Amino acid sequence: MLGTRYAYVDRAIQVLDPVDEPIPYGHHALDWILASQLVRTLRAFTVIDVADLNDLAAAALPAQGGP
Repeated sequence: MLGTRYAYVDRAIQVLDPVDEPIPYGHHALDWILASQLVRTLRAFTVIDVADLNDLAAAALPAQGGP
């Protein structure tokens, strides 16, 4: 995650330098960063034909009832 770092100093929130390198999820400083970008790693994917998108969308929608 990239973003702006904050800290609680002298009973006030202080803006620190921006994060230049991604910080992983679970990092101890993550609670004090306002994200500007989420950095993700693509681990798996499925190649589909664009023509199949209509069929996939239709299957995802509930059946429409009519009079």
